[in-house]
Amino acid sequence: MLKEFNSNDANSLNRDFYVELLYILGLDDVKNGGKRLIQPADTVGSLFKCISDKLDQQGKLNEFENIIQLIIIWINRILFLKLLESQIVLWNDDKIFKFMFTSKICDYEALENLFFDTLARRIPDRTNKNFNYIPYLNSSLFEMQEVEKVGISISALPNSSNISYFSKTVVKDASLNRKIGNVNTLAYLFEFLDAYDFANDSADEVVDQTKTLISASVLGLIFEKINGYKEGSFYTPSFVTMYMARQSIEKAILHKFNDKYGWSCSGLVGIGGLKNWDVRMFLNKSACCF
Repeated sequence: MLKEFNSNDANSLNRDFYVELLYILGLDDVKNGGKRLIQPADTVGSLFKCISDKLDQQGKLNEFENIIQLIIIWINRILFLKLLESQIVLWNDDKIFKFMFTSKICDYEALENLFFDTLARRIPDRTNKNFNYIPYLNSSLFEMQEVEKVGISISALPNSSNISYFSKTVVKDASLNRKIGNVNTLAYLFEFLDAYDFANDSADEVVDQTKTLISASVLGLIFEKINGYKEGSFYTPSFVTMYMARQSIEKAILHKFNDKYGWSCSGLVGIGGLKNWDVRMFLNKSACCF
C-alpha cells in the first residue's frame, strides 16, 4: 500500500475550509498535551452560541457534549445536501437546480422543513412541491434524533442572529475583495459553502477552476476531527480505500472473465485486448463508486 501513497492526496484536509467552518460553528481546534481537541470558541452569532443561548432560555441541559452533538447532526445534513445539490446541478447541467441559499431556504424553519417534510418523504407524499427534483432520501440522516427531541430542533435557532465575517474568509464581494462586517449566520454558512466546488472529485472531468474542490473524502476527515477522534473511529485515507477497492474489483473481474470464457488469467492486462492504461482507467472509475 505504501506504493499507492500520494503525499499530494486531493482528499487531504483543506485547512482554509476547516478553519472557517469551525469559526461559523463556533468551535476551535486547539493543541492540548500533544493532542488536538475541539473546544467552544467565544464567537458571537456562531451556531454554538445560538444553540447554547436557546437551551438556556428553555431551561434545558446546556453542556458541551449536547451542543456538539446537535452541531454535528445539523452540519452533517447541511454538507450532505451541498454535495447532493452539486451533483443535481452537474447531472442536469443547469444551476437553476441550486437550492442551498437563502432565497429558497430563507430561515431555520424552512431548513427543518426541508430535512423532515421533504427529504424524508416520498415525492407523492410531500406537501411542499418546490423541491420535487430532489430525490427521496431513505436515510436515518433525515430522521429526528434523540438529542433533538430532548434538546432543541434546528427551527428553534434565532433567524436574526448575525456573525462577523471571518478575517480570512473565502467569501468575496463583486470586486473580489474579502467580505467584511456582520452578516446573517445562516446566509453566511450558505455563502461560505458556495465558495467551494463540491461537484466533482474526478480528474477526468472539468471542474470549476475558480473554486477549490471539497470532496466527500475531505468532509469525512473534517468530521473525524470535529468528533475529536471519538470512540476510536478514524477516517480511512483515500489512498488506502482506493487500494482496497482496486484489489477487490480486479479479483471480481478476473473471476467473472475466467468463469465465463474458461480462461486462467492471473491479471487484467491482456483480457479482451485491454491495455494497461485502459485497465487503470476502468479501475479508477470503478473504485470511485465505493
